[in-house]
Amino acid sequence: GLTSAIYLKDLESGREWAIYDRFERDLQETSGTEGNAPAIAWTPDSAAIVFWSGGGFHRVDVASRAVTAIPV
Repeated sequence: GLTSAIYLKDLESGREWAIYDRFERDLQETSGTEGNAPAIAWTPDSAAIVFWSGGGFHRVDVASRAVTAIPV
């Protein structure tokens, strides 16, 4: 089915790959003008990406692709 994913791109080689592809459907049904666009940010050391999905915040490590929940 249709999914949304976070992709990374190596600017030197042009290679692209999905680092996270398990967003839930509720973030795919409407546009950002409806106030529910997913927010994605890099950590200050550029080692991970943090985002909201499945009702909580998550961190995905760029090197290992390990996803961990961030408690709030």
